[in-house]
Amino acid sequence: MIHQDENIIILGIRTTKGSFINFCYIIYDKSSREGILVDPSWEPEKINNALYEHEVIVRHILLTHHHFDHINLSDYYTYTTSARVWISEKEYEFYKPNLNNILLFNNNEEIQFGSCTCVTIVTPGHTAGSSCFKINNHLFCGDTLFPEGCGICTSLGGNPNEMFKSIQLLKKNLNKSVKIFPGHSYGIAPGLELESILKTNIYMQIDDEETFIKFRMRTNQKNFMEFL
Repeated sequence: MIHQDENIIILGIRTTKGSFINFCYIIYDKSSREGILVDPSWEPEKINNALYEHEVIVRHILLTHHHFDHINLSDYYTYTTSARVWISEKEYEFYKPNLNNILLFNNNEEIQFGSCTCVTIVTPGHTAGSSCFKINNHLFCGDTLFPEGCGICTSLGGNPNEMFKSIQLLKKNLNKSVKIFPGHSYGIAPGLELESILKTNIYMQIDDEETFIKFRMRTNQKNFMEFL
């Protein structure tokens, strides 16, 4: 999966381990080839092949949250590339993940690679300090937002009240043309515009906090991949 605009190229790498299916993203500056990895998970050979084919120089590793299926290859890539690892201060202070080369960010900070700028958006709810990364008109959102739904709020540090606020924050501040790149796909390919997601994602349509919380935390959900 390849997306691009005026100055960046996005490579979406579908990786698997057992029942886990994750998307890792490589985003790099066309001119300098400097790039970042978002949530390196499984199958380093797939990621390495893409890095080699596109001659990407990895400068940063950006983690949307600390769950092991999103950080599994973090230390591997700090060792092989000397990249720095970014995770939100809220996430780090709550969970203290044991990772190398860590740098911390807060909301609305900038991370540079080549001529490109990544803006951090802290979106707690799935975990205490889950975050999204906005680069140009593209949002990399981990388990905060999927085209089909939003992340669970039942793991340690998860909070449906915070998830509601985070979803509302994204609705309020993102242009409808922003393309959404989640950490997992449950039937819809990454890269769908927010305008389309607003029409089909029930969690984006609920504007009352109490209603949102009751629906997100309902006990009759078949499994966490069944959003309706």
